[in-house]
Amino acid sequence: MLEHLWAEETLSWIIAPQDRLPGPEDLQKAELYFVWGFLMDPRFIQGLLHRIIPFAPAVIRGYRRETFVKDGKRGFRLIPFDQGIVMGVVLIAPSDEEVAMLDRFEQVPEVMVKRRIEVTIGDLVREANIYMAV
Repeated sequence: MLEHLWAEETLSWIIAPQDRLPGPEDLQKAELYFVWGFLMDPRFIQGLLHRIIPFAPAVIRGYRRETFVKDGKRGFRLIPFDQGIVMGVVLIAPSDEEVAMLDRFEQVPEVMVKRRIEVTIGDLVREANIYMAV
């Protein structure tokens, strides 16, 4: 079951399993991964990693999300767009093992690469990792 925590300092919600609920300070200090496709779905993450990583709603600016179909499979890509806003979530403090599994899912470095990007989480603006097409 998922719990939620209101982080008043940043005016944001943190959603996590009861046994893994981080504190509001983790939004400011922990390693974050901004995800913007299938990885936003906690059920998808649970199927992939066998557990749910704590997350918080977030946005990035300067891009738009585009859906495409390749070899019969639906996927997403980010397209630079000056007025664009992409809604997603930040995964909060994934373990090294979880990051390795996410990297495999995203097919790093053949299909995707990891970059740093500015994200907005409530009133907090900071950098996070993001997977982007090569």
